[in-house]
Amino acid sequence: MFRLSPLRLRTFRRCRLRYKYQYVDRLPARPTSQDVVGALIHAALHDFFAYVPLHERDEERLTTILDEKWQALVFRLGSPAERQAWRERAEEQLRRFSHQHDLLAQPLALESYCQVPVSDRVALVGRIDRVDEEPDAALHVIDYKTGARPPEVDVEQLRLYAIMVERKLSRPLRRGSYFYLEEGDVWSIHPTREELETTLAQALAAAEEMAAERDYPATIGRHCAACPYLASCAQRDQIAQLPARGGEGW
Repeated sequence: MFRLSPLRLRTFRRCRLRYKYQYVDRLPARPTSQDVVGALIHAALHDFFAYVPLHERDEERLTTILDEKWQALVFRLGSPAERQAWRERAEEQLRRFSHQHDLLAQPLALESYCQVPVSDRVALVGRIDRVDEEPDAALHVIDYKTGARPPEVDVEQLRLYAIMVERKLSRPLRRGSYFYLEEGDVWSIHPTREELETTLAQALAAAEEMAAERDYPATIGRHCAACPYLASCAQRDQIAQLPARGGEGW
């Protein structure tokens, strides 16, 4: 069974060489500082909603959980000045979250792993940050984003999550949302049945492409700066010739 995740699909469409490194060769990735800090923020939010009693939930408890987790991975964040900057950024995201969202929410699921067959050969898979229950018992899928909101939002990921959750829980989904913690912004969709069917058909077609791919050409662009395989990329010399872009590590 071919296991197709939103990340796998996005990676294939962005750069087939990276796809080869990650999913065919299974090379170890080199996470960026953004990846490390993002994982810590996700873990803090998970533990806050999963384990903290309602009467103890507040802004300070949330940032305390971040502090406890911070010590385990702080050594991976460069110089002391860089670590401090990342620490302040992470705390600010969680403080902003605590002001804008209901800390007494009781999610239906947290970090829920889904694997649902969608054809004879393909299963959709993914780990979903959070699933809430709406007042009418419909579902709301939430994905936390710790980076800046991109110019084009990835609506496909939310639709694929919607398909997975509906099939796993046998309940309708009303809403899918990205919580952009850096800006404090929420971006939501209310997917129709037609939109979900179209997205699924496109994903299945992409899975066929993945199975047939043999050349894995590189797609070079500014996204290369955040690639966890940049250090070992076969196109690294060509990438290095691109104009430097401030703040992207080039």
